[in-house]
Amino acid sequence: MLLQSAMGDAYGAGFEFAPRSLINAKNDLTAYHPHLLYPEICGRYTDDTQMALALAELIISGVEWSPLVVANKFVSVFK
Repeated sequence: MLLQSAMGDAYGAGFEFAPRSLINAKNDLTAYHPHLLYPEICGRYTDDTQMALALAELIISGVEWSPLVVANKFVSVFK
C-alpha cells in the first residue's frame, strides 16, 4: 500500500498548484509531469510520503506516541 501511495504522490506532485487547464490537458496517467516550482522532483515522492513512511515505522516500532516522538521521527526519516 505504501508503494502505491508513493507512486500516486509522485504523479500528483506534478499537478500541485498547477492551473486547471494544465491538469485537464495532462492528467491522463501516462507520465510523470514536472512540478511548476520544483521541476527536479519530477517522478519522485514528496514529503507527504516521507511522513507516511515515518508513521509506518512508528507503528511497527511499538513505541508510545507523543507529539515529540512523532516530530522527532519525521526529522529522523527526513534526514
